[in-house]
Amino acid sequence: MLIMALKKVVVFFYTYGFMLYVPYLFLLRLLGKTKARKDFVLGCAKRWGKRYTAVYSREVIVKGAENIPEDFNFVVIANHQNLLDIPLLLGALNKPLAFITKKELATIPGISSYMKTMGCLFIDRANPLGALKVFKKAAKTISEGYNYVIFPEGTRSAEVNKFKKGSFKLAQYAKSAILPVTIIGTDTIGNKSKNPKNKIILIIDKPLMSKDFTPAEFEELPEKIEKQIRDNFNSNLAQICKIH
Repeated sequence: MLIMALKKVVVFFYTYGFMLYVPYLFLLRLLGKTKARKDFVLGCAKRWGKRYTAVYSREVIVKGAENIPEDFNFVVIANHQNLLDIPLLLGALNKPLAFITKKELATIPGISSYMKTMGCLFIDRANPLGALKVFKKAAKTISEGYNYVIFPEGTRSAEVNKFKKGSFKLAQYAKSAILPVTIIGTDTIGNKSKNPKNKIILIIDKPLMSKDFTPAEFEELPEKIEKQIRDNFNSNLAQICKIH
């Protein structure tokens, strides 16, 4: 009980401690230091991701880190198990990341400002046409150095669910790389029987260049990447349960 209480205190500090920087960010905004403001926020997000993940997980195993592109921007396509997936990716991929996320987060004071500075965009899931407009906007900013994360299942799940084809439109519009990422273990953190060491496995597959696919081939891509991530998930799940 005491350990869990301490974890909650630490998580609260890591999550809301950034509010101390709001005056500094406001000053940068007044001075027109857009790049400095963005770089500062992205650095905060990366540090927050590493620290937040470390509070809950004793071991994060990253397989395929060499597949993270160095010379071009990309769209991460990943399965989604837990809210912990967000800080996990921010800390583990070691790249500036922005998220395509639900519009409700845009109304949270402080956090929404940070997210917007990171380049995050917000969609109304009940408005498919509006979502496509957001994807087109994001496609323009990818060339400016942004990397986006999309969870194509549309919701959190302990297994790999069906991928929504519309989630791949961003990569198609931007003609950018797709980086398939498999997340294993975040949904069982704290469950001693299913994840005794609070272990997380992150599998990064080789990037796929969307411009290399014909329209017909790209139409089949969501199903292929879904299978790839599901196969990764199923073949590595047993490692989470190991004590040693």
